[in-house]
Amino acid sequence: MTKQAQFFQTALELIHEKGFKAMTIRDLAKALSCDPANIYNYVRSKADLLDQLLFEISAEFHRGIDEILQSGLTPPQQIEELIRQHVELSAQRPLQVGLLVNEWRNLKDSRLLEFVGERNAYEQKVQQILRQGIRTKYFRDFDPELICFTVLGCLRWQHSYNLRSQIEHQNPLRVREEIRRFVLPGLLI
Repeated sequence: MTKQAQFFQTALELIHEKGFKAMTIRDLAKALSCDPANIYNYVRSKADLLDQLLFEISAEFHRGIDEILQSGLTPPQQIEELIRQHVELSAQRPLQVGLLVNEWRNLKDSRLLEFVGERNAYEQKVQQILRQGIRTKYFRDFDPELICFTVLGCLRWQHSYNLRSQIEHQNPLRVREEIRRFVLPGLLI
C-alpha cells in the first residue's frame, strides 16, 4: 500500500471510529506516527479530506448508474444491476460508503450544496429507471419518487447491516440476492 493509500485508509478508519467532527488532524498524525504538519502533504485541511473522500465515492456511484442507464438492459435488469452495484461497493469500500450515509452533512457551504445536487441527480437517474419500467409495463404504477427513496433507503440500510454483521467479508452475493428478492417482486407487474 502506498503512503497516500495508507493515509486515506487510516483517515477513513478514524472517521468511522470517532466520527468526522470528533476526529482531529492530531489524531490522524498520531495514528500515522507522523508530525501533524505532514498531513498537509495529502490534504489542505480536514474539510478537504472529507471532500475528497465523499466526492470520490459519489463519482463511483454515478459512473455505475450511468453505465446502467446506457446498458440497454430492461428496467428490472437495471434495478438488479443497481442493487449489485450498491452491495459490491458497500462490501469493497464500506468505510467510504459510510461517509455517504453518515458524514456528508459535514461538508462546507458550496461543496455541501454541490454534493446534495449530485445526490439529487443520482436519485433522478434511479427515478428514470422506475419511470421507464412503469411506461413499458414492467413495473406497477407507483410514485417513482417514493419507490426511489424506498429502494435507496433499503440499500443504505444494507451498508449499516454490513458493518454490524461483517457480511462484507463473508458473502455479499447473499446480501444482494436477499435485497433483490425483496425489492423486485414489489415492483413487477
